[in-house]
Amino acid sequence: MVFPAEIQCPMCAETIKGAAKICRFCKADLSEWKEDYIKKAQAFWGHIKNGHEKLNPNDMLATAYHHENNGNAETAKAYFHLVVKKYPNTEAGEAARKKIG
Repeated sequence: MVFPAEIQCPMCAETIKGAAKICRFCKADLSEWKEDYIKKAQAFWGHIKNGHEKLNPNDMLATAYHHENNGNAETAKAYFHLVVKKYPNTEAGEAARKKIG
């Protein structure tokens, strides 16, 4: 799994590089957190694949915004990534790409 160029450290909330293994601010080891994040993402992708992959790109994007507006940032991020992956050369794909940076 590729992390975004920048992420927030889960321990101190400072902005760090997505490829970082240790936070440069609080020195937290991010390897366990990243492994857990990947497991959760894979489980979530399985959930999407089982029910939501048949949505058209605009409905999928609307679902991502719905989760984002209701405080489900991780779920929204997963939907944005799915839209980019499945529909890269569409308006929905471009809008999702802008959301994930």
